[in-house]
Amino acid sequence: MNTTSAISLQAIIAARRSRFNPLRHVTPDKLARWIEDFEAGRLYDLALLLDALERRDDTLKTVKPKTTKAVARCNYDIVIMEGEENNPRAQEHKETLVRFYSRLVATSALCRNQRGGVPLLIRQMMDSYGQLYSCHEIVWKPRADFISAEMIHVPLWFFEASTGRLRFVTQPGSIEGADMPDGEWLVTVGEGVGPACAVAWQYKHLALSDWLLYCERCGIPGIFARTAAKKDSPEWLDLVKAVEEFVAGWYGVGDKETDLDKIDLSATGTLPHPLLVERMDRAIAALWRGADLSTMSRGQGEGSGASVQGEETNLLDADNCALISETLNEQLDRYAILHNLGDETPLAYFRLTPPQQDTVERDIQIDEHLVKHGARLSMSDALSRYGRSEADPADRAMTAPTPVPAMPFHNANPDPVAAAVAATLAARDELINTVLDYLQAFADDGALSDAQLLDASEAVLRAMPELLTADHLLKPAQALNTLLTQALAEVGVTQTQENQP
Repeated sequence: MNTTSAISLQAIIAARRSRFNPLRHVTPDKLARWIEDFEAGRLYDLALLLDALERRDDTLKTVKPKTTKAVARCNYDIVIMEGEENNPRAQEHKETLVRFYSRLVATSALCRNQRGGVPLLIRQMMDSYGQLYSCHEIVWKPRADFISAEMIHVPLWFFEASTGRLRFVTQPGSIEGADMPDGEWLVTVGEGVGPACAVAWQYKHLALSDWLLYCERCGIPGIFARTAAKKDSPEWLDLVKAVEEFVAGWYGVGDKETDLDKIDLSATGTLPHPLLVERMDRAIAALWRGADLSTMSRGQGEGSGASVQGEETNLLDADNCALISETLNEQLDRYAILHNLGDETPLAYFRLTPPQQDTVERDIQIDEHLVKHGARLSMSDALSRYGRSEADPADRAMTAPTPVPAMPFHNANPDPVAAAVAATLAARDELINTVLDYLQAFADDGALSDAQLLDASEAVLRAMPELLTADHLLKPAQALNTLLTQALAEVGVTQTQENQP
């Protein structure tokens, strides 16, 4: 268990002092070489470039925070493994992870003033979407009764991957790094769209440079003057001065033998530079967010517009949430439980729930339709899809509101047949509710499983036609005992003398 950081203060100072601006030196040839080095595991040069682009390019500075914050804003919870809901040890694992993540501290190796909790940790892990990797050193913090952790985000240029596995470069300038033991490092591996964004930025940068040069040279037309005066004569010098002032201050003076001709180098028609810049910006936005709402929606025909863009973005956010959850489950949850409880196999896990506001209403309608037609849906699956969790035994559970009874209709001459039918139906409903309450009590005592409770309840509902006879309802105690006995017998449970109604 690592309780001290492997990153020394001297290494941080040296890294900050030796950093250079890669944007000043990048060329298409260098960029191609840096991408090839990156794919071979030599990460340093391209990692510095990607970091600079994410901080300085206007498009990346917009779309990256949207992606990272969309995931970091999602709710998270701690869930017990399926099938372990009744295991007391699983409940201990859940409580341990809840306590662990509530005390977790995330910070940065290069900026120790940056401190936060789980949302900051997720934003840092989302660097892997652009840079392929995101690395945190896990520094365990033992206390008297609990072991928490500090997660230190380390920039990617501190690592190399020439062996196919990330290794920490302890000495600046070293080619090979040291192995990173499990339980001491959290390594997130994402999509790695950064190299593609760097290529798009390079094309955009070249187009912007040419566009700026065009504006500088052709924004104001040149002036060519002709005069009959001899070179370097007073008249010649006066004309030179006049032309200079004309270009700078838009005025000039000459005699009748002086001609001034405009030299216009501007292109006719639409310049190609704005279109190329826009195309590259759209490419960068599409890589990070699935599509660009402001430009992709200009397309014609089916499948274009904001709805498609929203669906693609939701897919990316959901996939990123799954990536964060899987990474934390494998590399952090198991060690938090191991160090605090000594168990090697986790029975609970961290789950980041993706935003589902666009499909919740549709899912509810589908669930209601299926239940209405007799489908048996999994309660745990439904809670997971809606980002909810089962109430703990000690918690007060939410219940459906009691319907307000309708106001009785006063009739001076009530129909005796209708009154008898209403009384019969009311007695039947009261009997059914009483039986269901008894079955729920059996389930609470552990005599019935959830599946048996559902089967027994269905057996009660199937007996409704028999309960419509008034003679049967005249003996509610006998009907209650008979119906409860039949329901329990159908699921294989024998009613004893102690639990008879």
